[in-house]
Amino acid sequence: MTERRVHVAAGQNAESTSQPHKSQLERLLDVLRQWKELIAILTFFGFGAFYVVTYFVTQDQLRDTRCRLKAHIKLVESETKAKFLTDLIEKNSRRLADLEDKQRRNIDLTEAEKNERVRITLENSRNEKELDAQAALNKQAFDDFSNTDRPCVESEHK
Repeated sequence: MTERRVHVAAGQNAESTSQPHKSQLERLLDVLRQWKELIAILTFFGFGAFYVVTYFVTQDQLRDTRCRLKAHIKLVESETKAKFLTDLIEKNSRRLADLEDKQRRNIDLTEAEKNERVRITLENSRNEKELDAQAALNKQAFDDFSNTDRPCVESEHK
């Protein structure tokens, strides 16, 4: 009985004398058992929040996708314009060949045909220069689209 009073007097629980001394791990587990429902709820919502954050796209991923889409649009636009210019040059060259063939057969060209020949020659020259410039733009657009190592830099005000 005196032993029990000594423990109570020292500020310890009276039942601690009947149980052997618990390790720190066992005491921690006892505390966790008392709060297990709260811990389970917090864990559930914590992993739910983690899932939502990792499931949806981040701003960086959106920015990269937007940039790659713009590069793809430039590439398609450049290819389409190059195809249009090539077709136009071909069409004009056929018409110019018809006019020159007519002149070689010693058939006089009308004033409108002479003007058309000059116009087509100038237009073809201009279109060929534009096609060369378009080829450079096409190469740049392809490089922008296919280069995934370089970070995308886009203006915020476009």
